Amino acid sequence: MEWDTTLRPPVESLGLQLYDVEFSAGTLNVVVNRPGGVDVEALTSANRAISEWLDANDPIPGRFTLDVSSPGLERR
Repeated sequence: MEWDTTLRPPVESLGLQLYDVEFSAGTLNVVVNRPGGVDVEALTSANRAISEWLDANDPIPGRFTLDVSSPGLERR
C-alpha cells in the first residue's frame, strides 16, 4: 500500500508533515513533523485523525498497532 499518499491528507489537514510510514511486525509506525517541532497535543491529534481514517477505510486486515511519533533528534 502507498501509505504516503493515503495518510498524507489527514496528517496535512492538521498542519503536520508526513515524515515516514512503515508497517512492520503488526505495527503501523507513522512519523510526523512540522517546522518548530511536534508537541504531545499534535501527536494526539494526528493519532486520532489517522485512527479515524484507518477505521473508515480498513486497509489492514486483522489486528495491528498504530504508533504515531515525531522524528526526534536522531533523524534519518
